[in-house]
Amino acid sequence: MEKILLLGSNGFIGRNLESYFSNRENTMLLSPKRGDLNLLDEASCRDFLKKEKPNKIVYSAVNLTSLDDTLRMFFNIYQNREYYGFLYNIGSGAEYDKRSYIPLMKEDYFGTFVPVDTYGLGKYLISREIESARGNAINLRVFAIYGKHEDYSRRFISNNICRVLGGKPISINKNIPFDYIHVDDFCHILDRMMNVTPAFFNYNVCSGSPVGLLDLGQKIADQMGVDQIVSPKESGNGAEYSGDNSRLIDEIGRVEYKPVQIGIDELINWYRKCDSDGQLNYESL
Repeated sequence: MEKILLLGSNGFIGRNLESYFSNRENTMLLSPKRGDLNLLDEASCRDFLKKEKPNKIVYSAVNLTSLDDTLRMFFNIYQNREYYGFLYNIGSGAEYDKRSYIPLMKEDYFGTFVPVDTYGLGKYLISREIESARGNAINLRVFAIYGKHEDYSRRFISNNICRVLGGKPISINKNIPFDYIHVDDFCHILDRMMNVTPAFFNYNVCSGSPVGLLDLGQKIADQMGVDQIVSPKESGNGAEYSGDNSRLIDEIGRVEYKPVQIGIDELINWYRKCDSDGQLNYESL
């Protein structure tokens, strides 16, 4: 029986990972909430790991507005590596610095620029530590990801689905190409990574096939039967946010990504159910 510790299970990716690993065979899943384990408390983290000794840790905790909290939480876990087998950190393409994106960024582009925003800098520093330490941890650098439980007040796909449900038009500020994958695909990729001995310490987890927000917005409008020709508020395209995934494919083999049209359709149906259950707050859109 493999014991997996999932940290950050309250967040979007974490909630989906919790659902996925709860149904994984021969797996004991630990997913403590904030009331069960305070990641900001160094002693509590050490005592928890010393007691549980998980085979694997999936780390997706972050504080979007506090660099200090983001780093403190991570290192309170990471420094106790003698009490766990291997750690899989959920990183971000933001590590490349959003001011300096280029199409299909490769892993060796990392470190060319240092992010200045709180979120990107936190992810960057954690990734740099994992890369330099070359220990029992790897960083899985996720780009654009969508699916159930994401923050629909700010995430593009979910936001616009909910806008339509609330009687509002599709909204796009600028047509930016994004490298989207569905969160279900990410769960499967992580599972496959857990069954190989990684050759590197950083991997881009993406499709390598970016799609423009304009195309995504029009897909949402068409699939929801909205009579709207979608157009961005600003002219021109923003910097493409995409990665080269060849290192990942070399490690785990070819990945069959869920077509975005199918993923959007599934998400539309899920939000329609949320709407019927009274779970959507349209004032936040």
